[in-house]
Amino acid sequence: MVLKQLLSISLIASVLANPLDAGANVRPRFVESLLERRADSTNATIIPAPFVFPPSQYWDGIDGPWCASPKQGGEARADTRISTASAAVWTIQAGGCIAGGPAGCENSRGSLFLYNKSITYIPNSIFDLGLEQNLGLDLNTNYGFDTVTLGWQGSGGPTVQHVTIASIASYTYWLGMFGLNPQPTNFSTFSDPQPSYLTQLKRNNSIPSIAWGYTAGAQYRTLPRLICSQSRTDKVIGFNKVYGSLVLGGYDSSRFVPTSLSFPFHEDVSRNLLVNIQSITTDATSKPLLPSGYIIAFIDSTVPYIYLPLSACQAFESAFGLTWDNATQLYLVNDTLHTTLLSHNPNVTFTIGTSGSGGQTVNIVLPYGAFDLIADYPLVSNKTRYFPLKRAANDTQYTLGRTFLQEAYLIADYERQNFTVAPCAWVQNAKADIKSIISPNTTLPGTPSPPHSSFSTGAIAGTAIGIVA
Repeated sequence: MVLKQLLSISLIASVLANPLDAGANVRPRFVESLLERRADSTNATIIPAPFVFPPSQYWDGIDGPWCASPKQGGEARADTRISTASAAVWTIQAGGCIAGGPAGCENSRGSLFLYNKSITYIPNSIFDLGLEQNLGLDLNTNYGFDTVTLGWQGSGGPTVQHVTIASIASYTYWLGMFGLNPQPTNFSTFSDPQPSYLTQLKRNNSIPSIAWGYTAGAQYRTLPRLICSQSRTDKVIGFNKVYGSLVLGGYDSSRFVPTSLSFPFHEDVSRNLLVNIQSITTDATSKPLLPSGYIIAFIDSTVPYIYLPLSACQAFESAFGLTWDNATQLYLVNDTLHTTLLSHNPNVTFTIGTSGSGGQTVNIVLPYGAFDLIADYPLVSNKTRYFPLKRAANDTQYTLGRTFLQEAYLIADYERQNFTVAPCAWVQNAKADIKSIISPNTTLPGTPSPPHSSFSTGAIAGTAIGIVA
């Protein structure tokens, strides 16, 4: 597999006078902090900067295309998806590509993890994946432990030992996953929980908190940028496919429009990112796309689909001319329908809030491009466009999957037990603006440490590795 070179920059934090950035009107409800290096820092506390998980800068998948993220497990490298629900690292084992299987299988599945060739791998046993049971997508998988590094080999990404590894062969999930849920993994007993990758990063003082900011990227987005021509006349050119963004221990404030709306975590730790969808509307029709009223949905990037009640799916069918294909269990889109939708370019607006009606809300607007995806084998026999909407069998299946996170930026703070969903910002020539989320348990010398206090003395900021897109 051809490796794509990653460009990196160092982002050094600066002084914080107030936990709220002076340049913004509203911020999510957690402490963000930029800290300066003090000359008299003899007794200073070192607070690590967030880690920016670099995308691979290319797109792949049988249900996308989607922006991939590279990792190194044991002796092998692999491209993965991001799972906001899982706590483990998933890999594709050798049985995932068999003789007579699809051409280019290993490359298509992001590379295989041959645990028998890893000198650091420790086998465990076979257990359920413990994820997506409500969607009927749970699997039996080989579990073990290995050393995992984020990013390309030699890129300076963090390395964690004894990471829980789930190795799968099934076609249910085509690529491996990097889990963001920090809950420990319990196997046959609760007396020996295995910490997550995120938790170990925090314990190793590699990130400032157990928190992250994420958006999936948008391959359909074209943003203009200026270049200086030889004739000294600036020209506007476009670039396609805005890469995904994952920041561990912080977030990238350049990637979203600020909102003051914060959601509390749900008590079920496996489904903590629940939101109320108050309404779904479109400029293609005046009729609502959620005719039966508000629903509670789980935000989960593990799957690409948006699962809605049958009545909502039928409203989408009527508004956009969609037809459900029983054989593939997908809304397949032929060339004629695609041309029509492309020319009309309808927008779909999801209004979400902390309650079923009223109160503070935020609108996430998805253009048709967000739904214009391509299915490939084994989902279908031949490549075809599809609309990533699924008919939910019951209310436990209501899900806002990876499609939703093309236009939404999600920030989760596990130490304060809240999260924020904000619209993505599409700004010309925007530069990454990495913000730290400081743990409420961080105590600086000579200063109190309430959750929303400012940090003014005695701290040294680390150096974060970022990406030049």
